[in-house]
Amino acid sequence: MGGAASLGMAALPFPPGGYFDCSVAYKDFWQRLDHRYPELSAEQVVALTRRALRVYDACQTNDLRDADAKALFERLETRTD
Repeated sequence: MGGAASLGMAALPFPPGGYFDCSVAYKDFWQRLDHRYPELSAEQVVALTRRALRVYDACQTNDLRDADAKALFERLETRTD
């Protein structure tokens, strides 16, 4: 059941019209990372914050394709360096 819920959340940035919402993707990234947040060092949180903001900024300015932005947010969830 948890897998289905996380799949549903991962699909949220792509509403039915096909428009990718960078803001929703950024917020969802932090919500999905919430369970790991306490085990991250301050340096790891700062690095993730900076990377996520770069992806968000590039997404907002259309410097990234929607699929690339989505993939980068997903990749950040697994990084801890």
